[in-house]
Formats: sequence, C-alpha cells, structure tokens
Amino acid sequence: MTHTDITDAWLKAKVEDIVESYRLPEGEVHACTSRLIADLEDARTEKNTRYIDAMIARANKHYYHDFLSELPGPIMQLVEDLQALNLGELAKSAMEGRYDAD
Repeated sequence: MTHTDITDAWLKAKVEDIVESYRLPEGEVHACTSRLIADLEDARTEKNTRYIDAMIARANKHYYHDFLSELPGPIMQLVEDLQALNLGELAKSAMEGRYDAD
C-alpha cells in the first residue's frame, strides 16, 4: 500500500465519520431542514402547492442537506429550484447560508 492509498483511505474514513455524525434518528430533522420546510410552507400559494410539496418531500429525505445529500451541490440545486418557482427571497436566503447544515 502506498502513502497515497493510506491517505485516501484515511480521508474516506474521516468523511464517512462526519456524514454519520449528521445522521439523526428516524423522524427527526436538522434545524436547517426545519427552517427550510417552514419557509417553504410560508411561501405556499394555490399555484405552487404541488411543487412546494415536492420540495418539502425532498428536504425530508436530505436532498438539500450539505452533508447528507447525494448531490454534489445541494444548496445550488435548492437555489435553482427556488428560482424556478419565482421564490427569489428564499433563493437569496439559501445563498446567504440560511439553510446550510448546522
């Protein structure tokens, strides 16, 4: 095993430890996810209900979470999704870190 292999294995283990430290018991959500869901609920209108519901479902599955998402840039995806719904203020809040992992 080379030094690079050892370093890569160590880094991978550290990343897995960090990700695992962010996991919560079933049914619990992170404060950042709670903020996002509350803000999405407040932004709900008759026209966007279906899309807001979909975003809330994604948020509950960590889709927009910095460390638990499978996406390489979950906050960037959140910003894009919010902008697509013309929710510019929420998109700005996302860019300013309101929904970043605690």
